[in-house]
Amino acid sequence: MNSFKHLLVNIHRCSAENIPKLALTMMLMGLISYAALGAASAPLGAALASGAVNPAVFAAALFSGFAVTLLNNILLYGFFVMVLLMYKKERAVLGHLFSGFRDFSRALKTALFFVALYMLIIFAAGALLYVTAADFFTRHTELLFAALLILSLCVLAFIYLQFAFTWFFLYEDSKLSVGQALRKSSALMKKKRFDFFLLCVQSGGLYLLFALLSFIFPAIMGQRGGAVSAFALSLVRVLSTLSLYISLIRISIAFAAAYEAVKPGQDTETGRTKSAYKEISAPADTAASSADTQSDSAKTSSGDDDL
Repeated sequence: MNSFKHLLVNIHRCSAENIPKLALTMMLMGLISYAALGAASAPLGAALASGAVNPAVFAAALFSGFAVTLLNNILLYGFFVMVLLMYKKERAVLGHLFSGFRDFSRALKTALFFVALYMLIIFAAGALLYVTAADFFTRHTELLFAALLILSLCVLAFIYLQFAFTWFFLYEDSKLSVGQALRKSSALMKKKRFDFFLLCVQSGGLYLLFALLSFIFPAIMGQRGGAVSAFALSLVRVLSTLSLYISLIRISIAFAAAYEAVKPGQDTETGRTKSAYKEISAPADTAASSADTQSDSAKTSSGDDDL
């Protein structure tokens, strides 16, 4: 039985209340990333246009992509902070998106860790596809990118879950180092990672399924010509983008929900709440018992008088 399944109600509630705000936040993150990428690639485009193609140009292009990926991960720090605050029904403003820049040192170190993890998984997935199905993808190169992306995302999702709470720990404890936050997140996920994986899949739901399938369908449909296939391809791309946004938002909320359910001190707080409830209810129970005793005594006295 999935120990996180009971959180789905809160996840649906939070997503229904906050999807528009979080979608706009994700769009802003995308605009910032694309603007940074455009600014970094403009000189490279000029160099390529002039025919100055050399290893330095390709190295500069790789560095630009790497820098933009780091920027996106630093913004991700703030995005998860906003998700956590919204899940807890606390005040979340757009300024929280830039929390990573206010905690730049730890955010940069964490971003470097995650980017290194992404690159390792992508290279491993590419090597696996090459070894197992090189002949097939040689004949169907249009499916290679889709297969590589889906396989990388699936492997990354399962591994990334081990460190899913790192951003939350960094935000709530300014004294933690990045290594400590990663270890604490990994310790919380011990023996719960598969349940958390199921929670994320259930939270993404049909939106996640459609977003994943949409990476394959355009490659297949792109082989066919005609206006109908072109229109269908454009429609699939638009719908897949919307589905991807919604599924990522719901999965991010699942991260916050699981963190609130298992974070250190949660059991203590629950115990304190129960103790406080017992202390409050104890006088009432005592008063009720006394009232019942007095009522029984009155009935007994009345019966004696009748006799």
